[in-house]
Amino acid sequence: MKGAFIIFGIQLPWIQPVAVELSGDHKVVGISLSALTLPTRTNTSHFRDAADTTVYQRWVYPPGYNGTFRRVFTTVIHRRLARLIEQLHAEVGRHPTLVVPDHRIAPYLRDILPTHIVYWNYDDYRVPDGMGRLVRDPDELTMVRASGTILCSSSVQAHRFVDDFPDRVDCIHHFPHGTHPGFLNPDPLVPPESDTVCVTGRLSMRYDWRMIHDVVRALPSILFRFVGDIVPGPGPDGSRSWEETMKVVLGEPNVHRISGLRHNETAVHYWTTAANWMPYRTDLEFVLSSCPLKLTDGLASGRPVISTDVPECRLHDPWVTIADTSEEAIRVIREQVAVPVGTRGARAQAQVEYARLNSWKKRAEVIEGLSGASSG
Repeated sequence: MKGAFIIFGIQLPWIQPVAVELSGDHKVVGISLSALTLPTRTNTSHFRDAADTTVYQRWVYPPGYNGTFRRVFTTVIHRRLARLIEQLHAEVGRHPTLVVPDHRIAPYLRDILPTHIVYWNYDDYRVPDGMGRLVRDPDELTMVRASGTILCSSSVQAHRFVDDFPDRVDCIHHFPHGTHPGFLNPDPLVPPESDTVCVTGRLSMRYDWRMIHDVVRALPSILFRFVGDIVPGPGPDGSRSWEETMKVVLGEPNVHRISGLRHNETAVHYWTTAANWMPYRTDLEFVLSSCPLKLTDGLASGRPVISTDVPECRLHDPWVTIADTSEEAIRVIREQVAVPVGTRGARAQAQVEYARLNSWKKRAEVIEGLSGASSG
């Protein structure tokens, strides 16, 4: 073994693939850290890879371990982590690299040198300061100071970190999501279902339901398949009006909803529909700061990918078509589903190959290089 990695957030489908790739040459322990709750079916299970030698651990603590009872459990978790680090150090002869995608873990990392810590930021965690400004959570400030390497899933976040931490510019890297081989369409020349559009992912206030409503009603001959579970809750303004609009959309005769699937069960829906659509709200800062997992999943299908103007999607021109209004979406969807698959064969294959080149294996190699683990 060249080295060792401890990777938190292993339950997330954009974290686990990196652990799998690293496990071929390194000792990898993946940790899911959470509060004890009633068992629930989640949408975060993964493809089973025969080559995966990751050691999976679930660290479960009582509710409030990272809140009301934080002082007590910070010491408990810190000691448990220290024991794991000591064990891995003894096994491979070098200090493990910790990959941490949750800034709330920062208090457990005291006494660990920054050269051994990689902070993987995949979302915008800034919070309102009461004066209309967004500021960084104190734990994230601690996390940034504690880390020798900072990875940002979106280019927007990478630029923002550079602006906020100019003294750390050499440590900050854009680290977009990769493509899982299980999402690569094995035969993009097989025709998809005609006149179909797929919207895959959790159905939440992050989608522009007003635009979706207008588009669905304007294209009654096209079947819109929504693959995902509903995530209820208020929008940024506290209103839940989006839920009412969503209910109207899901009740339309040309809408079919599929729920209860895990992430690794959704690939076939990308492959079998004529186009994949990501109708995000672009008035939400955390949407603009995101790197949607469904972006790489959709690219891997070889089918047209249509999105509202999320900055990360623009980095994949010409493989993603931006349609930021109802009128644009209606026109683009109508055009895309009308193109016979036989005339788009070469492009579909090229798109799948493009997705293959942007693999999680490539992302794992980046972490290896930045952490120094590739040198053995």
